[in-house]
Amino acid sequence: MRLSGLLAIPPDAVSNAHLKTAFECLSMSQSEAKATLEKLKASPVFGHVWQNRLQQLQQAI
Repeated sequence: MRLSGLLAIPPDAVSNAHLKTAFECLSMSQSEAKATLEKLKASPVFGHVWQNRLQQLQQAI
């Protein structure tokens, strides 16, 4: 997945904390990133708005 795909997300769709965490996932180990993404998917706003993007990010890891 390209970084530009993550940047295409509307700014009001998710908080800065979620964005920061998503970008940190890119530098984590595979198991750390998957665990973090599972936690984020449990967040109602993040999970709903980013469902497709989370799946793409998981596939890229």
